[in-house]
Amino acid sequence: MRHVSFPVRLTLLVIGTALAAILATTLGQSRAARQGFVENGRAALEHVAATLAQAIILQSRLEEEGIRADLDIARTTVELAGFPVVEPLAEAEILLDGEATPSILPSIKVGGSYLHESAPALSKAASLTRAQVHFLQLHQNRLVRIAGGAPEGKQPWPQGSWLAPDHPATRSLTHEQRPWMGIVEHDGSPWLAAYSPVKDLGDQVIGAVEVVRPLIRLEFGRFVHATGVGGAGSACLLDAQGRPLTPQAPPKLLSHVRTTHTRQGEFASDGETLVWQQVSDLPWGMRAVLWVPQAHLLSGLQARILQGVLTSLPVPLALALLVGIGGSHLLLRPVARMAEAATCAAAGDYSRRLDASHPDAIGQLSHAMNVLLARLEGLFAEIHQAAGQITDAATDLSSSSHGLLTQVAATVSRSEHVTASTHTMETNLDAVAAAMEEASANAQVLTQSVEEISAHMNRMRDDAAASRATADAAMGHASAAADTTRQLEAASRRIDEITGLIHSIATRTQILALNATIEAARAGEAGRSFAVVAREIKDLAQKTAEATAEVEAALSSIREKAHAAREHNDQVQTMLATTLTSMTAVAEAVSIQAHSVQESSTAISHLFLGLQEISAKTTTIAALCQDTTQDMTAVHHATDTLHAEGETIRAKAHDLELLAQRLLRLILHDKAQRPQSVATSDAPQTHPRQSPPCPPKTSEQAPQASPLSRFLRRHGAQTPPPPAARRHDAMQ
Repeated sequence: MRHVSFPVRLTLLVIGTALAAILATTLGQSRAARQGFVENGRAALEHVAATLAQAIILQSRLEEEGIRADLDIARTTVELAGFPVVEPLAEAEILLDGEATPSILPSIKVGGSYLHESAPALSKAASLTRAQVHFLQLHQNRLVRIAGGAPEGKQPWPQGSWLAPDHPATRSLTHEQRPWMGIVEHDGSPWLAAYSPVKDLGDQVIGAVEVVRPLIRLEFGRFVHATGVGGAGSACLLDAQGRPLTPQAPPKLLSHVRTTHTRQGEFASDGETLVWQQVSDLPWGMRAVLWVPQAHLLSGLQARILQGVLTSLPVPLALALLVGIGGSHLLLRPVARMAEAATCAAAGDYSRRLDASHPDAIGQLSHAMNVLLARLEGLFAEIHQAAGQITDAATDLSSSSHGLLTQVAATVSRSEHVTASTHTMETNLDAVAAAMEEASANAQVLTQSVEEISAHMNRMRDDAAASRATADAAMGHASAAADTTRQLEAASRRIDEITGLIHSIATRTQILALNATIEAARAGEAGRSFAVVAREIKDLAQKTAEATAEVEAALSSIREKAHAAREHNDQVQTMLATTLTSMTAVAEAVSIQAHSVQESSTAISHLFLGLQEISAKTTTIAALCQDTTQDMTAVHHATDTLHAEGETIRAKAHDLELLAQRLLRLILHDKAQRPQSVATSDAPQTHPRQSPPCPPKTSEQAPQASPLSRFLRRHGAQTPPPPAARRHDAMQ
């Protein structure tokens, strides 16, 4: 789907929606039809159950009439065979059910045979009625079967079975002396039985004729079992105890029906769902259960639903196709204009504007894109201006650091010269001190060596003059070193101002990069390349801020060292002033002594005092020279440190300039990859015409060098690489 056009996707979406709606409608109709089919099946099953109940009632009536007729036939047949007579002298030994020893009953004779031995009349009645016919003798309030007859192929009920005194038939025959018909149990099965009392000559009941039939005949049981809905399903009859009277009934269903109190429902049995119906209030306490598989009720439903779907499918699909094609064309018009504006913005042309006159979501989106394009245009202008300011500041910082290094080198040279002069003066003072000591040692022969002393005085005067000249030179060097230190402090303050400007520019660049990142995030896919540039600008601004911090730290160290050097120079100047004063005094003293040697040879004691004073002052001067030497050594070390800090500042300034050049290359790289296209009008029209897409520029139509490129070449920066390598450099 990635390479499929928007109209095709929209058309497929509309068609899919139509198909989903059709499917949902079909599922709803299917569920409703399914429910309707099931309800219709239940209604049909209920109707079949009512019909079956009527058939069972009719069959029961027929069975009752038939067994009454059979009872009349059996009684008539027994009466025709002879009158039943009880013979007390004849006994019948019969083993009753449930007793261990046989019971002795009086024999009953019909015609020429005893019933407990032979009963041809009962066999004849059974063959006529096709039912089982028994003769029951009343013994101890119990009706005991003593003889019976059955149709061909069957056996009568065994001799010795009996009816209890509390049985309804026993009470009706013995107490009421009238016939009785009902259900009796034999071998755990219910039977339909009819009884007629048999009396003796004294009109006393001595027994009864019994005719029994199965409660449900085999033919009727097959009819019940075959009863269903539309040729499917089946039915079953249950007696009053819930026992099945017809075969092939699902045991689980029968167990469920026995335990439930409802008349109908559904039951899952052996992987299929059965819809069942129960009919009660049937004769003799019987119940009928009918069931039909739910799948049979739903047969043909799927075919009908599929036929309905295929019949109604072409019209919605045709409408969906028309809506998809027409809607895609209507929706793509403003989207195409937005895509065109976004393409031109990606190519570097932010002057395109969209028609935002419509009050719908498209109009709001167009207005938002217009605002975004305007902000991006202003943002890139500010970034370009900030990049130029960073480059200028980096160039100024590099020039200032270069001048600082030159001044530091000059200061180092001058401090070395002052140190050498001070060392020479210290050597001369040592020679003066030695001469003073020698003069003190030879003071006793001073009178004999006036000429020699005069010569020594002349040399001392010359040495003092030389020392004064050396001190003057040292004083000049110290003054030059102080001026250089002041210039160094002024240069550091200038660099501090430039560093503050760079820090302000870096902060503003970070703010612009943050705004560019926010606008690029709002622009989505169209602003992804802006986000890359914004991140690069943010990284450059952060590195610029870090470099500025390092430069500020180096400048702080330089200021401290320059301040210390200035203080040392002030001390050196003070010491040199003291030395000049002492040397002047020495020169004057030597001159006076030279003249007074010729005039006052008698003042040798005064000469000794003068020599001692000269020796002490010479020692003081030597100490001052040593202090001056140490101070100049400290100045030399300070200037070395200052030189090293200047080199660091120069390296940081070079790094800052490289970062600014990289920022400018990134801007030029983005401009080169986004050639200028023909701008559309800013004012929205009622029916804006679609502008041609921004054409890419070929190598023969390369853009002319921008003012920023000329600025970089003028300051020695590299121009952006060719288009094939720009993306790689930007990622680096």
